[in-house]
Amino acid sequence: MKKLALLIFYTCLVHQVISQVYLADSAKTRQRFAQLNLGLGFTNTSAFDYTRTFGVESPVLEQSSAFNELRFIIGGTHFWGHADFEISIPVIKPGASKNTYSALYSHGVTTSAKLYPWSIKKKAIRPYVGISINSTSYQQLGPDSNSIGNIEYRFLPRYHAGLSSQFGDYIVGIDAAYLSNTDFNYYTDPININQVKLNPWTIGVSIKKSFDTTLPSERSWKSGYAQNLADSLGRRGELNGLSLAAGFSAVYQLGTSSFNQENYRALGDHRLERFIDLGLGYYWHRPDIQVNIPFRQYTSELSAFNASQNIQRMALGIEALWFFADYHGFVPFIGPSVSYETMDVEHRSLGNNDVMFRHEQISYGLVFGWDIRPNRLQSIVLRTNLRYIPNLQFSDPASGLSWDMDVLEINFIQLVIYPNRIGKFR
Repeated sequence: MKKLALLIFYTCLVHQVISQVYLADSAKTRQRFAQLNLGLGFTNTSAFDYTRTFGVESPVLEQSSAFNELRFIIGGTHFWGHADFEISIPVIKPGASKNTYSALYSHGVTTSAKLYPWSIKKKAIRPYVGISINSTSYQQLGPDSNSIGNIEYRFLPRYHAGLSSQFGDYIVGIDAAYLSNTDFNYYTDPININQVKLNPWTIGVSIKKSFDTTLPSERSWKSGYAQNLADSLGRRGELNGLSLAAGFSAVYQLGTSSFNQENYRALGDHRLERFIDLGLGYYWHRPDIQVNIPFRQYTSELSAFNASQNIQRMALGIEALWFFADYHGFVPFIGPSVSYETMDVEHRSLGNNDVMFRHEQISYGLVFGWDIRPNRLQSIVLRTNLRYIPNLQFSDPASGLSWDMDVLEINFIQLVIYPNRIGKFR
């Protein structure tokens, strides 16, 4: 359902934008500063070694098969083709055969930044280097619930180098990437651990279609009409108004759990989830400030060796965004975030008492990011926002052992609509 909702959302988004042929050598106007990119990527990872303990008398070193992943890419080129920020989401991941022993390794949601010394240009090959935050997942499987291990999530930096070229509205690329720190210990049963050595190299290809929301306003900006109209309407308060926002977010849960470390080490820690970030806000034009009420809800799940743990988080907040600069339509913002948080915790394990409780708290954090805003008349704006919330902690009432759920939420492409401007200012 999450993937279906994501595809529906971005299909609607595409219908709101106008495709253009991106020309890196055209005039560096505000309207050409950034473009939205949507596409698909295909990655290949070679085989890796793992140790199996179930179904054998002594540990056996085995080798997995190489695997491929199909990924959905959401991102955008910035700084007139010199930078590319994107998030890629696995759509088709490796699977395992039933009633067999196997190991699954997957690259989850990846957030990346790539830099081009020479800007992307039609029918020209351009090299790039980049870095990404990669969420890997690893799991060993067996034919019954006693031999199914935890999904081990890890956040690792990955270093990229590759080539891209543009043909019409399409950007085609080939990428080689190296993932650091790929050796780690894994619980192959509730007590014993063995070392896993994952392959650090991946190669991939991608194709992305470029869209533009801002090029139609270039003529009015160059003539001075758009700026003069914005100044006049701003003085009369007609650009103040409500905003609606929605976008796909990835949440990185950065803390650890003393409850799991003490009682269920094989479960590991809660790490990565995805959700739709919704917002209702009000914008004031003259101070360039927006107050936003974001709503987030998702469930984080762990399971291993007849134990399972679910934490459902619901957060309703209020935050103030101060837009403090404007570089050719790249408008950064920063502000405080306050949320009312509820955590519904459910832990079940065979032969032990279940743990179920609700935790409520007020959390304080920081929100920052940028809008792509070629002028201040736009009814639709594309926003990137990141939200960091530390000290999101709660404890089991019976044992006093805790979960630390400090989170970093990353929303690369959020659609922000100002209803009172639709169809009025062209």
